[in-house]
Amino acid sequence: MADRRLEALYDIRSCSGDVPFGLLYTVVRKLDGKLFQMRAIEYSAYATRQLALLEQEVRLARCFKHPGLTRVVEVIHDTQARAYYLIQEHNASEGVIELINGLSKEPLPEGRIITAVEQLCEALAVMHETTYRFEDETANSSSVLFHGAINPTNLCLTDDGMIKLVTLGIGREVHTGWSILEHTPHKYRAYVAPELHESNTPTPSTDMWALGVLLYELCTGHSYRPHQVELPLNLADYPILSPILTQLLSPDPSKRLKSAALIGLLKSH
Repeated sequence: MADRRLEALYDIRSCSGDVPFGLLYTVVRKLDGKLFQMRAIEYSAYATRQLALLEQEVRLARCFKHPGLTRVVEVIHDTQARAYYLIQEHNASEGVIELINGLSKEPLPEGRIITAVEQLCEALAVMHETTYRFEDETANSSSVLFHGAINPTNLCLTDDGMIKLVTLGIGREVHTGWSILEHTPHKYRAYVAPELHESNTPTPSTDMWALGVLLYELCTGHSYRPHQVELPLNLADYPILSPILTQLLSPDPSKRLKSAALIGLLKSH
């Protein structure tokens, strides 16, 4: 990472790990010492179609703004290194994992869970209503925006207890044959919708399955194991979320709640 502008503005502290769009770093802005996260995306080996999809992702990251999605504050393009550096808000991605791991000792009240995921649900609803186009030498088509990789490693917990998405998703990788199942940590395979075990074609409905798994784990403090959980769910302490979970965790994607309908249900209580 030898980009002069990047080096002049930020100190790179550490690599936080892999995300669907490359590597994630913790950086410090030299001007004021503020922490940010940086997604480094190198594209030197990309074919024309891959590069076109990457550039579409960068454009979407610049313009797609929602409280439920980590905000991109700056994009640095290093043409010599053939890399994009997306500087975004810093949030504790470990916080969601720690929250779930601690629930076996102290369960969360239902209202607290609904509040925690409300912005996340709204961000998904906006995504699922967004159509974007990409053009290259081989294709000129459009796609509905979805996330496709929702699991605790791609979520963060804000200081006020809200759960947010770290990235826009994996649409570009899916279009280039990127395997969702292979790139999901084994401990979070339950977040991959059943239909994705048969094919690699995610949809907004696969996002809703993953959201259902997240909600289940927030309610129970246990990992979701589809073969050990009977539907319909009836969780005594979660009368509002139990029927919602039953619909989100339907093995039939056509029967899952849509994101907009879920927002309506959450706001009605």
